[in-house]
Amino acid sequence: MTMEQGGGISSTILANGLPVIEMPMPGRLAAAIEIAFPGGARYEQPGEVGAAHFLEHMVFKGAEKHRTAKIMHRSAERLGADLNGSTTNDYVEFFTVVRAESVMSAIDLLTDISGQALLEETHME
Repeated sequence: MTMEQGGGISSTILANGLPVIEMPMPGRLAAAIEIAFPGGARYEQPGEVGAAHFLEHMVFKGAEKHRTAKIMHRSAERLGADLNGSTTNDYVEFFTVVRAESVMSAIDLLTDISGQALLEETHME
């Protein structure tokens, strides 16, 4: 399902329920990609304060395809990308800015980080 929102911005809901918002900018040499999840202080109980921020940092330790932080960041560097994340009261996000021709590889990297994080016990310690 796609909806035009004006100014060339469109939103699509994928079959798996994931919303995708697209804002084409013809002629641009770079693309910004963000994956955000509801999370942060608003969703934490008193004994959980800081859990979302902690998990935001943990995903950068390794993921299914990018097993270590070093591999993850080398992959980003090869794409000319900078990986980052943040946590607010309302959401946890992972984002990158990458050369336009590397968008699909950057999406693959971000979905691995955000959806396939290893969350190893030794890193949590």
